[in-house]
Amino acid sequence: MTGYENREELLAVDIPTAFYANSSDREKAQETLAAARHVADFESKCAARTAKHAQCWSLPSLSGTPRANVTAYQGFLLDITERKQAESEIRRRNRELLVLNSIARH
Repeated sequence: MTGYENREELLAVDIPTAFYANSSDREKAQETLAAARHVADFESKCAARTAKHAQCWSLPSLSGTPRANVTAYQGFLLDITERKQAESEIRRRNRELLVLNSIARH
């Protein structure tokens, strides 16, 4: 999903700086996790390792340790890149249709 070849290569990177395209996404996820102990359906743009994966989007679902301060995360990421691309294409086509409808009215 992000261009890393194997688990060891991914575990060797600094997740906060190398995985999230926007550091604010990670901060928001951490705040939600600290308050609710669970994050679901939180869309996040990935900082992909290669140009091939440059438009990577993920949908993490995370849960934290049941302590006062979260010391570990457990969860999974769902690659929603194709879904985001399809949504973008739909928005583009809707804009085109609005322009065509406007032209047709005039």
